[in-house]
Amino acid sequence: MANVKIFRLTTGEDIIGDKLAVSKDTTLIKHPFTIVPMQDGPGKPVKLALSPYIPYSDGDEVDIKTANIIAEVKPQLNIINSYNQNVGTGIVQVSKPQLIT
Repeated sequence: MANVKIFRLTTGEDIIGDKLAVSKDTTLIKHPFTIVPMQDGPGKPVKLALSPYIPYSDGDEVDIKTANIIAEVKPQLNIINSYNQNVGTGIVQVSKPQLIT
């Protein structure tokens, strides 16, 4: 999970996943999830939900056409932690090393 990125696709979808490899035509992403903004009601804060990308596939990797990726960014720490919980790694990252006493 060292290379978790958010990808904005030409379809408007935001995908988060572990970027494994890039070739001339495709980008291989492991454990891809769609980021879905959700709001409980007017005036309420927007929350992000992660939903498996192509949930009916038989596997945990997907090749996306590199031409369909219009942006790639490093996710915020809280989104990485949520992603790690969904993938089942149990890894929680902290912004600064903390001394545990």
